[in-house]
Amino acid sequence: MKRYAIAGLVTAFVCLLLWGSWVFDPSSARGHESQKVDEVFSYPLPAETAVANGDILISCNEETLGTPISEFSKWKGLSGVPLAIPGGPLAIARLNDVAISDQIKPAQRAAIEVLKRYSPRKVVLVTHETCLYYDTIAAWNNSSPTTHQHQADDLEVAMQVMREWFPKAEVSGYNARIENNKLVFHPVSESGR
Repeated sequence: MKRYAIAGLVTAFVCLLLWGSWVFDPSSARGHESQKVDEVFSYPLPAETAVANGDILISCNEETLGTPISEFSKWKGLSGVPLAIPGGPLAIARLNDVAISDQIKPAQRAAIEVLKRYSPRKVVLVTHETCLYYDTIAAWNNSSPTTHQHQADDLEVAMQVMREWFPKAEVSGYNARIENNKLVFHPVSESGR
């Protein structure tokens, strides 16, 4: 009997040893599954991003505004990235306007999607004189003398839309005008002038 007990213990030990080597062997089938999991890369995201709870500056995408808008954003202490869209506030003010060119509609929809994803602390809207989009609309409608008035009206409407969408955000508007070879950003009052 003693012999059978020793043989049983040796057999159990050998079986345990073989099972353990199979479980812990990196070339076994189980090892390959765990290696695939190890090949997944992840990167921790910061709790908050500058844009998610930051500021949004909406302006026209004309090339001449690039550097001045960037510097204006720094001067205002805005933490978000400027959102440059055709016509700037025009795209927000005229959401349902069928007179808006079909080329502007995709940029308008993209801007709305960006705005819907964030809760900005501040929203700053900027129009500028000699805006190509307003000048083009004025030419189509033969209404060049009233272009500045349309721009001011659209800025006021866009400010109202932003106040409705983001009731806790501080919303302001500016009209950039060329004065003495400088682009001067003038704050716009509630009346749009």
